[in-house]
Amino acid sequence: MVRVRFFASIKEKVGKSEIEAYISGSETVGVLMGRIADEYEVKREVLINDTLLYAVNHNHVKSDYLLKDGDEVAVLPPLSGG
Repeated sequence: MVRVRFFASIKEKVGKSEIEAYISGSETVGVLMGRIADEYEVKREVLINDTLLYAVNHNHVKSDYLLKDGDEVAVLPPLSGG
């Protein structure tokens, strides 16, 4: 089981700020995001694209990062500032 936290516009599109999800022994962030998109009826592009930032246990990762039980995944839209 992993905890997935969504922020800003991603949270609005998914309709939740946090969920818990079961993972298989060899599931990547990208595969998990695809499953979540299907389950919450969100376009895959919302959760899987090159502009999103993924963090696992507070460390920036790519979508091919292999998850393990107990991980916390954060999904953030691109940051902008000024």
